[in-house]
Amino acid sequence: MAARAHGQPDRRVQHREGRLVNFTRSIALEFASRGLRINCLAPAGIRSPLIRHFMPRDDFEKSLVAYYSPPVPHQLAEPEDMAKAIAYLASDDAKMVIGAVLVADWGTLA
Repeated sequence: MAARAHGQPDRRVQHREGRLVNFTRSIALEFASRGLRINCLAPAGIRSPLIRHFMPRDDFEKSLVAYYSPPVPHQLAEPEDMAKAIAYLASDDAKMVIGAVLVADWGTLA
């Protein structure tokens, strides 16, 4: 979650992320009785075409790794990694997971 990363917290980002987490938990409680599981995925750096618009164009890969600085050296998530996390949340293996925020960031926020 961006509000907790990279030095000083950005209060505006914290506010937006907090609202998203609270909204997730609120609707999870509302719909759990109907058999629906609502959860939230909070990814870090994902190697995708969209993120190229937000990072310096010179040596994109190096900039992206440096910005997210995951504890696992030189690792960035691929879109497929996020798809697997979502598949887990949607699977029967996660049948007790309701109203959770799954932080998938290679331990960046740990």
